[in-house]
Amino acid sequence: MKKIFDLLEKIAEYPFAFMNDPYRINNDGSFRYVLLDRLHFSYKVTNLYIIILRVRHASGEPLWHD
Repeated sequence: MKKIFDLLEKIAEYPFAFMNDPYRINNDGSFRYVLLDRLHFSYKVTNLYIIILRVRHASGEPLWHD
């Protein structure tokens, strides 16, 4: 659990440090993606917020979304 909270703090401090979400169709760069211990975190960066959109285990098939 501590690793997850540490990751969320890193995302809050450096939202663009992680890669663009490869499963997002028509990504304008505001949709980001990071992998931690086989968990995929997908999030969106806006002017005011960072929104966690999805957390998935890596064993599942990737979902393409727009």
